[in-house]
Amino acid sequence: MKKKVLLVFTLLFTLLFMIGCKSNEIKDNNYKRDIYSVDGLDIDKLLKYKNSYVGDNSKVGGILSILPGSMFIKEFSLTNDSIKVDYEYKGQSNIKEEDLQKYFNDENTKKIFLNNITTLFILIKNVENIELNLYTENQLSFNISRKEVEDFYGKDLRKYAEDKLLWEKEVLKNKLASKESIESFFEAHSIIIK
Repeated sequence: MKKKVLLVFTLLFTLLFMIGCKSNEIKDNNYKRDIYSVDGLDIDKLLKYKNSYVGDNSKVGGILSILPGSMFIKEFSLTNDSIKVDYEYKGQSNIKEEDLQKYFNDENTKKIFLNNITTLFILIKNVENIELNLYTENQLSFNISRKEVEDFYGKDLRKYAEDKLLWEKEVLKNKLASKESIESFFEAHSIIIK
């Protein structure tokens, strides 16, 4: 009888252990898929930061934490009407350095940079200039003004903060969904390799 009870407990423990391992594997795979995705921007979460100002460190940090690539932000700085964001591998336990290289491939980098600067210009009223730096094998640097980005979209970007559907339609589903549109933007505004 004791052997049967011991056998049942052993089988039960083994089964629970195997389920737990499979669960961690699923979480790891979902995590990998999430960090490589640049789609699925949560506008509802971002809209609580509309009409922010460069001087509000916590609100700018809140916006950046929702944007693609946030897990690689080393630091950001705010000065007058400018924002500077540095992306770099930070040695987190669940992210490898290769993840940074895979995530910031040529196509993703352009889409992430355009998405993030667009979103910052939409939500932060007084930002006039944004600099993004990416520290990979080569340092990439991108500096752009509000006027240059608004010329690309053909309107004052702050208007999108007042109309979620317009933001989704014109920005996410039109400009940012089109490889040609993204390429044309970066033909006019180059990312500098240092």
